[in-house]
Amino acid sequence: MKKFILISIGVLGLFGVVIAYLSLDLIVRREGTLYLLPNETDARDLAQQLVDSGYVSRAATITYLAELKKMKRARPGRYVLHKDEDWPSVLNRLRIGDQQPVAVVLPASSDLRRLSHRLSRQLMHDSTRFYRYFTSDSIRQQCGMSQEAINALWEARADNLPLKTKHEAMTLASIVEKETGVASERGIVASVFIN
Repeated sequence: MKKFILISIGVLGLFGVVIAYLSLDLIVRREGTLYLLPNETDARDLAQQLVDSGYVSRAATITYLAELKKMKRARPGRYVLHKDEDWPSVLNRLRIGDQQPVAVVLPASSDLRRLSHRLSRQLMHDSTRFYRYFTSDSIRQQCGMSQEAINALWEARADNLPLKTKHEAMTLASIVEKETGVASERGIVASVFIN
């Protein structure tokens, strides 16, 4: 009889622990992908985003667990969350930056606005920031093409070229670059397009 009572108490206790665990909202409620931008990594902002996205029902659960882990910020990035995954494990991943990589497909394009828009859709980031980056002097210098170098090349062009703007010249250069990877053939390919 004592064994039966002890087993019953043990089963009820275990059942109570499971109910408490579920009621404390310690597991992820749904599958999904979480995108964290640099300005959304504060523990309180993170908790609110998780509530708004339906991953957890109470922000207090996440803020409490973050405090226990002494986690002030999560690393920005793309995280895949699995239904019924426990929040302490998820917070560990967010803290160390254990992210799901993103495959980015870049179109062959000389149009920086189109490229920026495409990256914006794939990476869920502001296209204006991509465009400003691509047109900045610092990126041009890294590629060996400062504004001064572009102007010098434009001024040194042959007089008989039918190109009216620097943009047309850069577009032709990108087309020639796509047509052949052999440097010695570029002049021939360019002359075909110019003719």
